[in-house]
This record gives sequence, structure tokens and C-alpha cells, in this order.
Amino acid sequence: QQALSRATAACSVKAVYPDAGVAAMLTYQWTDKSFAVDSLNARRPVSPEDELVVICCPDPFGAEECQRTVRQVAEQDEKAGVMERPVVLFNQRLSRWGLWPG
Repeated sequence: QQALSRATAACSVKAVYPDAGVAAMLTYQWTDKSFAVDSLNARRPVSPEDELVVICCPDPFGAEECQRTVRQVAEQDEKAGVMERPVVLFNQRLSRWGLWPG
């Protein structure tokens, strides 16, 4: 995530994991991280302040939540009248199931 942050000049990075348990565990164990963590099944996993969103390890079971999160980013950007922020699917496993264009 740090390399992506440098490449995109994003200061505020949000890493979104598949479920709340994984997000909580990583938040607790990864104390020196330089980015925020949330989960796909959170009500609003991303905020307008997140300059780069990295959705980590989405799987077929989380396809709908993944798509909802990408739509939320686009809606936030449209409402703010700004260019769309980058959303990165890291280690995604959705295309092989036909759930995401790939």
C-alpha cells in the first residue's frame, strides 16, 4: 500500500478487507501501519477523505459488497464534483467466477 500511495501521490489510504473480523485483527496486530483499515461489510467502508482505496483479497462471496464499495466511491466523488479516486483490487479472485470483468 505504501508503494501505491507513493505512485498515486495519495496521502490518505484505506485498506478494505473482506470482513470485520479480519479488519479488527489487522488493526490490533499491525500497530505501525500508515493507512486506515475497514471491512467490506461495514455500512460505509470508505469516506470522501480516503484518497486511495485498496480492496484486499475480495472473493466471490464478497462480490456484491465489493461492487457496492466501488459505487460508493464514485457517488462520493460525483457529489463532491471531483475526479474519481483510484480503487485497487489487490489479489482479487472475482474474475474467475465471472463476477467482475477481468
